[in-house]
Amino acid sequence: MRAKPLRILFVDGGAEDPRWIEELILEVAEGRFGRKWMRQFELIHVDWLASAVEALRRERFDAALLNPQLPDSQGLHTLLRIKAEVPDLPVVILSDHDDEDLAISLLRAGAQDFLVKSEVDGVPLARAVRLAVERDRRESAVRSRILFDEVTGLYNRAGLLEIGQHDWKLAARLGESVAALAIRIEGLEELARLYGKAECELASIETADIVRDAAQPVGVVARLARERFGVLAVAVDDPGAVGAALDRGFSQYRLRRANRKPLALRIETATAWPSAESCFNDFLAALESSLCDNKIAEFKEARPAT
Repeated sequence: MRAKPLRILFVDGGAEDPRWIEELILEVAEGRFGRKWMRQFELIHVDWLASAVEALRRERFDAALLNPQLPDSQGLHTLLRIKAEVPDLPVVILSDHDDEDLAISLLRAGAQDFLVKSEVDGVPLARAVRLAVERDRRESAVRSRILFDEVTGLYNRAGLLEIGQHDWKLAARLGESVAALAIRIEGLEELARLYGKAECELASIETADIVRDAAQPVGVVARLARERFGVLAVAVDDPGAVGAALDRGFSQYRLRRANRKPLALRIETATAWPSAESCFNDFLAALESSLCDNKIAEFKEARPAT
């Protein structure tokens, strides 16, 4: 049976002619030794992060070749947004410049390899893609236990804190806002007492789907605890729209499960203008604790002067 081709998403805003990447890999794949480890492939090119996100939601890819410097996203944030969409996608960085600090940050954040365009030829490029796919298969189980919730498939608290801190620093540098929502399902304990743990977990999964649908494409969603979820979004004009979408989605959900113990959502929303002295962890902790307004207000700073 003939193996399916590797589907590779090539994300590069500076590639005037993306065919050179395809030709490099093809040269190796058709070579004497390349056939043994580089099967047929299909390369799909996009030049904006927004286009990459759309493609990842529409199609399945085996790997991505990513230039982190895009027209609508720069550096580490580019990789983090790709990983937020498809956490287990193997990503090989193909950079315009040899930036050691950036390379270290990207590799720590989950990139499988870092290559510089001017130094690469077909063999290391094709090998990097192939090894990234194989390596990611081995690491995916361990990584999912660390950063992802097993029940809902969303990021867990550690995953949201990792992405949140990176986005917080990026927003501080760019002078952008960070919005977050903390969402609590009220009534889960009573539901578990009446109908059992399985029914409780089903309600958590169904609520996760509602939160995910309401937050995408503007935010990253996580399950913070059994009954709590969080949403993180950078530079969003109206974070209240996510809360409104949540209310609508959950109201419809309650109508569908009218024969069960009614559940309710409590939603806290806050927007901050990050600074170098503040951190996302404290912002999220204050939001989750549902403290008085003056506690949350510590993070509702005025927009910096331009």
